[in-house]
Amino acid sequence: MEQLRIEYSTIIFLTTHFLEEADSLCNRVVIMNQGREIITGSPTELKAAIRKPDATLDDVFIHYAGN
Repeated sequence: MEQLRIEYSTIIFLTTHFLEEADSLCNRVVIMNQGREIITGSPTELKAAIRKPDATLDDVFIHYAGN
């Protein structure tokens, strides 16, 4: 997927419940809960925002969505 993005300079939308996958493949992430956007940013920005050492996107989801 990364090769496609670079080679064709295009946007690729990925829908996944696996946040590790989103962390490794995406430059920008939108976390949604119950059909609503709750936070948007790069994986690095989102993890830094919760100020937890070694945070994962799972931690970000739990922090903002509460479940």
